[in-house]
Amino acid sequence: MAVSGESRSKRAVDPPSGSDRRCSRKLEGSPSAVDLVLWLGLLAASYPTLEDLLGHIYREPWAVSCLVFWALLAREVCRRKARGPRRSLGLVLVVVGMLVQYATLVSDWPRYARPGLALAFVGLGLARGHPAARVVWIALWTVPVPSIVVELTSPQLESGLLGAASSLVALVGAPIGRAGEIVTGPGGAHGVLAADGGIPLAVLLAGLAWYRGSRRREPLRAVGLRMIVWSALAIPLQFLVVLLFCVAVAVGQSHAGGLVLTYAPMAMAMAVLAVRRRPETVAG
Repeated sequence: MAVSGESRSKRAVDPPSGSDRRCSRKLEGSPSAVDLVLWLGLLAASYPTLEDLLGHIYREPWAVSCLVFWALLAREVCRRKARGPRRSLGLVLVVVGMLVQYATLVSDWPRYARPGLALAFVGLGLARGHPAARVVWIALWTVPVPSIVVELTSPQLESGLLGAASSLVALVGAPIGRAGEIVTGPGGAHGVLAADGGIPLAVLLAGLAWYRGSRRREPLRAVGLRMIVWSALAIPLQFLVVLLFCVAVAVGQSHAGGLVLTYAPMAMAMAVLAVRRRPETVAG
């Protein structure tokens, strides 16, 4: 039976049904079999580096913030919007990354293998065409901040924050004392570490700023400015964290204060990322 032009036109402009949209979102949110094999293979080949990385996070819980970027990277891999794969550059970065890992592991320098892991992640993303070319560079933040960087401003920065926060708490008559990087309260004494100075939080915020700006296809200059502004937020946010820690110590909850020092910076950074002024546009 012939179909009239009016019917064909109507059929052409009919929006997809709800089930079609749900199916589309489901496919978009599921990695392909090839992606799963490649990414899982890369993780398996990098097992010694991953083992050292997880050991670092276990020994120094402040480093757990790097897992935020593992989650964001996995989210982008699952989008399955391959656009403009750069196979040559990607394969070169994968090879270089694996060579760096194995060379440092053979030399018994497992801590220095981590940049190789990040490079391999970037390379595989570029070779597959997703995550998008700029977004995939968040893989550089999948490894913790090197301890030498964290200790650059130690103990001056964390001591200054602790001094200001403890003085503010003492002003309201709370039972708290301070000696260097240690505060005392009814529940005992508790100290701050180099990581409590805010450097890891500044690096975390810079990475989240890169992720936000890259997904919105902002110009590199605007992304760079966003990274500077968000990184600068680390000082007031870290002061708030230390202030909450001092309050916990003053009321006899030193253990809770330690948890605040470890996990509150990451929670605050994610809250900054969650603030949206306009809908995001996925970078291509």
